Amino acid sequence: MNQTGDRRGPAIGAADRAGRVRPVIWGRHRRAGLAGPAAAAVLAVCLGAGCGGHGPASPGAASPGAAHVMTTVPGGPRQITPLRAVQQASIVVPNLSWLTFYHGFVWVKRDDGFITRIDPRTDKPAGQVGAYTDQQHYCQGIGAGGGAVWSCSGSSITRIDPGRMKIVARIAVGKIAGQGRLVFAAGHLWVITGRTGDQLTGIDAATNRPGPVIKLPAGCGDLANLAPGMGAVWVECPSFTPAASRVIKVDVVRRAIQGTLTLTAINGFATATDLWAGSDRGLVRVDARTLQPVALFKGVNTGLDGDVAVDGDRVWVRSQGGFLYRLDARSDTVTDQIKPDDVPGGGTVLLAAGSLWTTADDISYLLRLRADS
Repeated sequence: MNQTGDRRGPAIGAADRAGRVRPVIWGRHRRAGLAGPAAAAVLAVCLGAGCGGHGPASPGAASPGAAHVMTTVPGGPRQITPLRAVQQASIVVPNLSWLTFYHGFVWVKRDDGFITRIDPRTDKPAGQVGAYTDQQHYCQGIGAGGGAVWSCSGSSITRIDPGRMKIVARIAVGKIAGQGRLVFAAGHLWVITGRTGDQLTGIDAATNRPGPVIKLPAGCGDLANLAPGMGAVWVECPSFTPAASRVIKVDVVRRAIQGTLTLTAINGFATATDLWAGSDRGLVRVDARTLQPVALFKGVNTGLDGDVAVDGDRVWVRSQGGFLYRLDARSDTVTDQIKPDDVPGGGTVLLAAGSLWTTADDISYLLRLRADS
């Protein structure tokens, strides 16, 4: 708490950045190992008809290359809101990266291998759990479901008892290092495995055993976050050759590929109706049934270090350059941009406990914002 008693802490700005920038393990390159000039080469998106999409093999689904209408949305927001107007709290967490919510707590993955638990009732840390991470055991990733919080050590998955704050199982599964989103669906935690990231492996939450292994048609880097109750997992497979990039929809109940789309997509969030994902031209909205892009929000982009969260018709986009945007899914409009005094780099975003939570990677802050603005 600051000296004035304002539990929001300082608004993030140039004055707050001074003296607080710190090195983290391997910088902030959290996104499937793509960074620097290589990232610019792969962040391209095929949005026209005939771009190689393969819709799901269900009745009435669009055929590959079928004509479709895509809306292009200007990136300018209707209004700009200062960060200080919506900031509820700023919580210092060192080396922070990924977020999840479980058992009433916000869980923050740190680059040093530990996980910090945040109590939303007090906006303070309420314990930590994990193991030291060095270059040989470094990994990214956090998720929750099936009675546990899940993280990793090296290529193994760690199962954390959220009540006892203790690692209760280590599961050797061959996880790729860069997968940051460990998603839970159909009673399993889903992990990208294989030497080239060309497998999707489920871990049964009831037995802690790696179960189904689903062969993927491409090497992949991460999963999209999922709305609750989803039976499909979206796999993001960027490539140095944009024409080889894929987004793959996997039915994890039937353990089958539902469809693929030639699209370089990163940092996505999937609902029952849509996938929202970043590209170099802006945020792309993909129809979950036809696997066709239906809207492009120009200038609103996650970049390599951003994220997306969806709550009904509200879509929040965390951007490295523009900080935070809010979109209206009903009208496909950019309604608001949240702007700090100075942009604190990229970060992840989470809707939980009635608020919007986002990391500010450059300055080791977890920010809590009003989500009803």
